[in-house]
Amino acid sequence: MNVRRFKRAAEILHRSALLRRVAKRVARNLTLTQPFHGGSIAFNAVAHSWAWTGTRNYENFDRELQDRLLALSFDRPHFIDIGANVGAMTLSVLLRNPEARAIAVEPGAEAVALLRHSLRLNGLGGRCEVINVAASAEESFLTFDSAGSVMGHVSPGGQSVRAVGIMDIVRQSETTKPILLKIDVEGFERSLVPAMKGVLAPAGSSAVIELHPFGFNGLGDPQFCFEQLKAQSRFEIRALGGAPIDRVDPGAFTQIEVNCL
Repeated sequence: MNVRRFKRAAEILHRSALLRRVAKRVARNLTLTQPFHGGSIAFNAVAHSWAWTGTRNYENFDRELQDRLLALSFDRPHFIDIGANVGAMTLSVLLRNPEARAIAVEPGAEAVALLRHSLRLNGLGGRCEVINVAASAEESFLTFDSAGSVMGHVSPGGQSVRAVGIMDIVRQSETTKPILLKIDVEGFERSLVPAMKGVLAPAGSSAVIELHPFGFNGLGDPQFCFEQLKAQSRFEIRALGGAPIDRVDPGAFTQIEVNCL
């Protein structure tokens, strides 16, 4: 359903507390679409209510990150999106860089269904492979909480999901050229970062990683991640699109850029 029509209906329903409760229950399985960089993006009406109920939308969501990934993709057209969710970053790159190809990795079944719907809407299926697994240091099984962090995250409890080694995922790009990697896995980056040496091996490769605060989802440890990356002599660590950094705040969300020299 187009978000503009749904928003008009929601404004009417919002006038009644009873109707609000009914609408929330009915809409929890409803897919909305909205314009996105000359195409469309699909999302869940309730889980992503922030994207249509106020001034925020997907095109201005994490816009600095969207634009930085796009800029990096022109020299690194093989984009691997780890923790793709509904595909905002994947779609942002593919819709604006016609040379880019992507691998989108996401363990959440609902998010994957929405991403595939968006790819069909935009005719991008031939340029993006969607892998419905979690990325990990090695092949295994993990537990996934589908209710947390908007549409799920790796958790000590939840449903069992297949996990594939991040190095095996990168090999599926079938390129020896520099790659562009995005990692946003709600704290689980602590388990992925130690494998980064092999993943970013081609000189000129770049990764953009969101480091989550210490203890986030029982997993986050930004200082550990930063020290692991800093120990690699071929890695240059910067703030997103900015100056080199020599520390991170363990209590903050921090987006960093890692370039392989």
